Amino acid sequence: MRKINCLLLACLLMLSCFTCNSFAALPDIIEPQWSNTSTVTLSHDADGTTAHCYVDIAIRTGATMMNTSIRLIAMDENPQRIVKEWTDPTMTVDSFNMYSFHGTVPNIVPGNGYQLVFQCEVWRNGVCDYISQACDAIY
Repeated sequence: MRKINCLLLACLLMLSCFTCNSFAALPDIIEPQWSNTSTVTLSHDADGTTAHCYVDIAIRTGATMMNTSIRLIAMDENPQRIVKEWTDPTMTVDSFNMYSFHGTVPNIVPGNGYQLVFQCEVWRNGVCDYISQACDAIY
């Protein structure tokens, strides 16, 4: 019985590795317990050799974002290379304090792995949320 349990556990672990990789291109939705930030959503995909990068962040009323950085990193290179970086990018704001970013990157290599990295500070009433999130995908 113990051998069967160990075999089942090993199969489940291998299956979980395959499942994680097969869903890597889906958006990562992170809902942390920050003071000034409600949600952060990252996603990226490709259309031919053009990457499309998306970031949505919801912040509380009266909060401000500072030192914002968005990077697309080529993961299959050694050392890893920053393909494109947006520093303090223009983000569209709707009436519910949702900030949205969409950027494109030409000349990406189909079949390679890429990572979208989002970092910023969200300040309100002297309290800062340091946001650093990443999302991986293979184009």
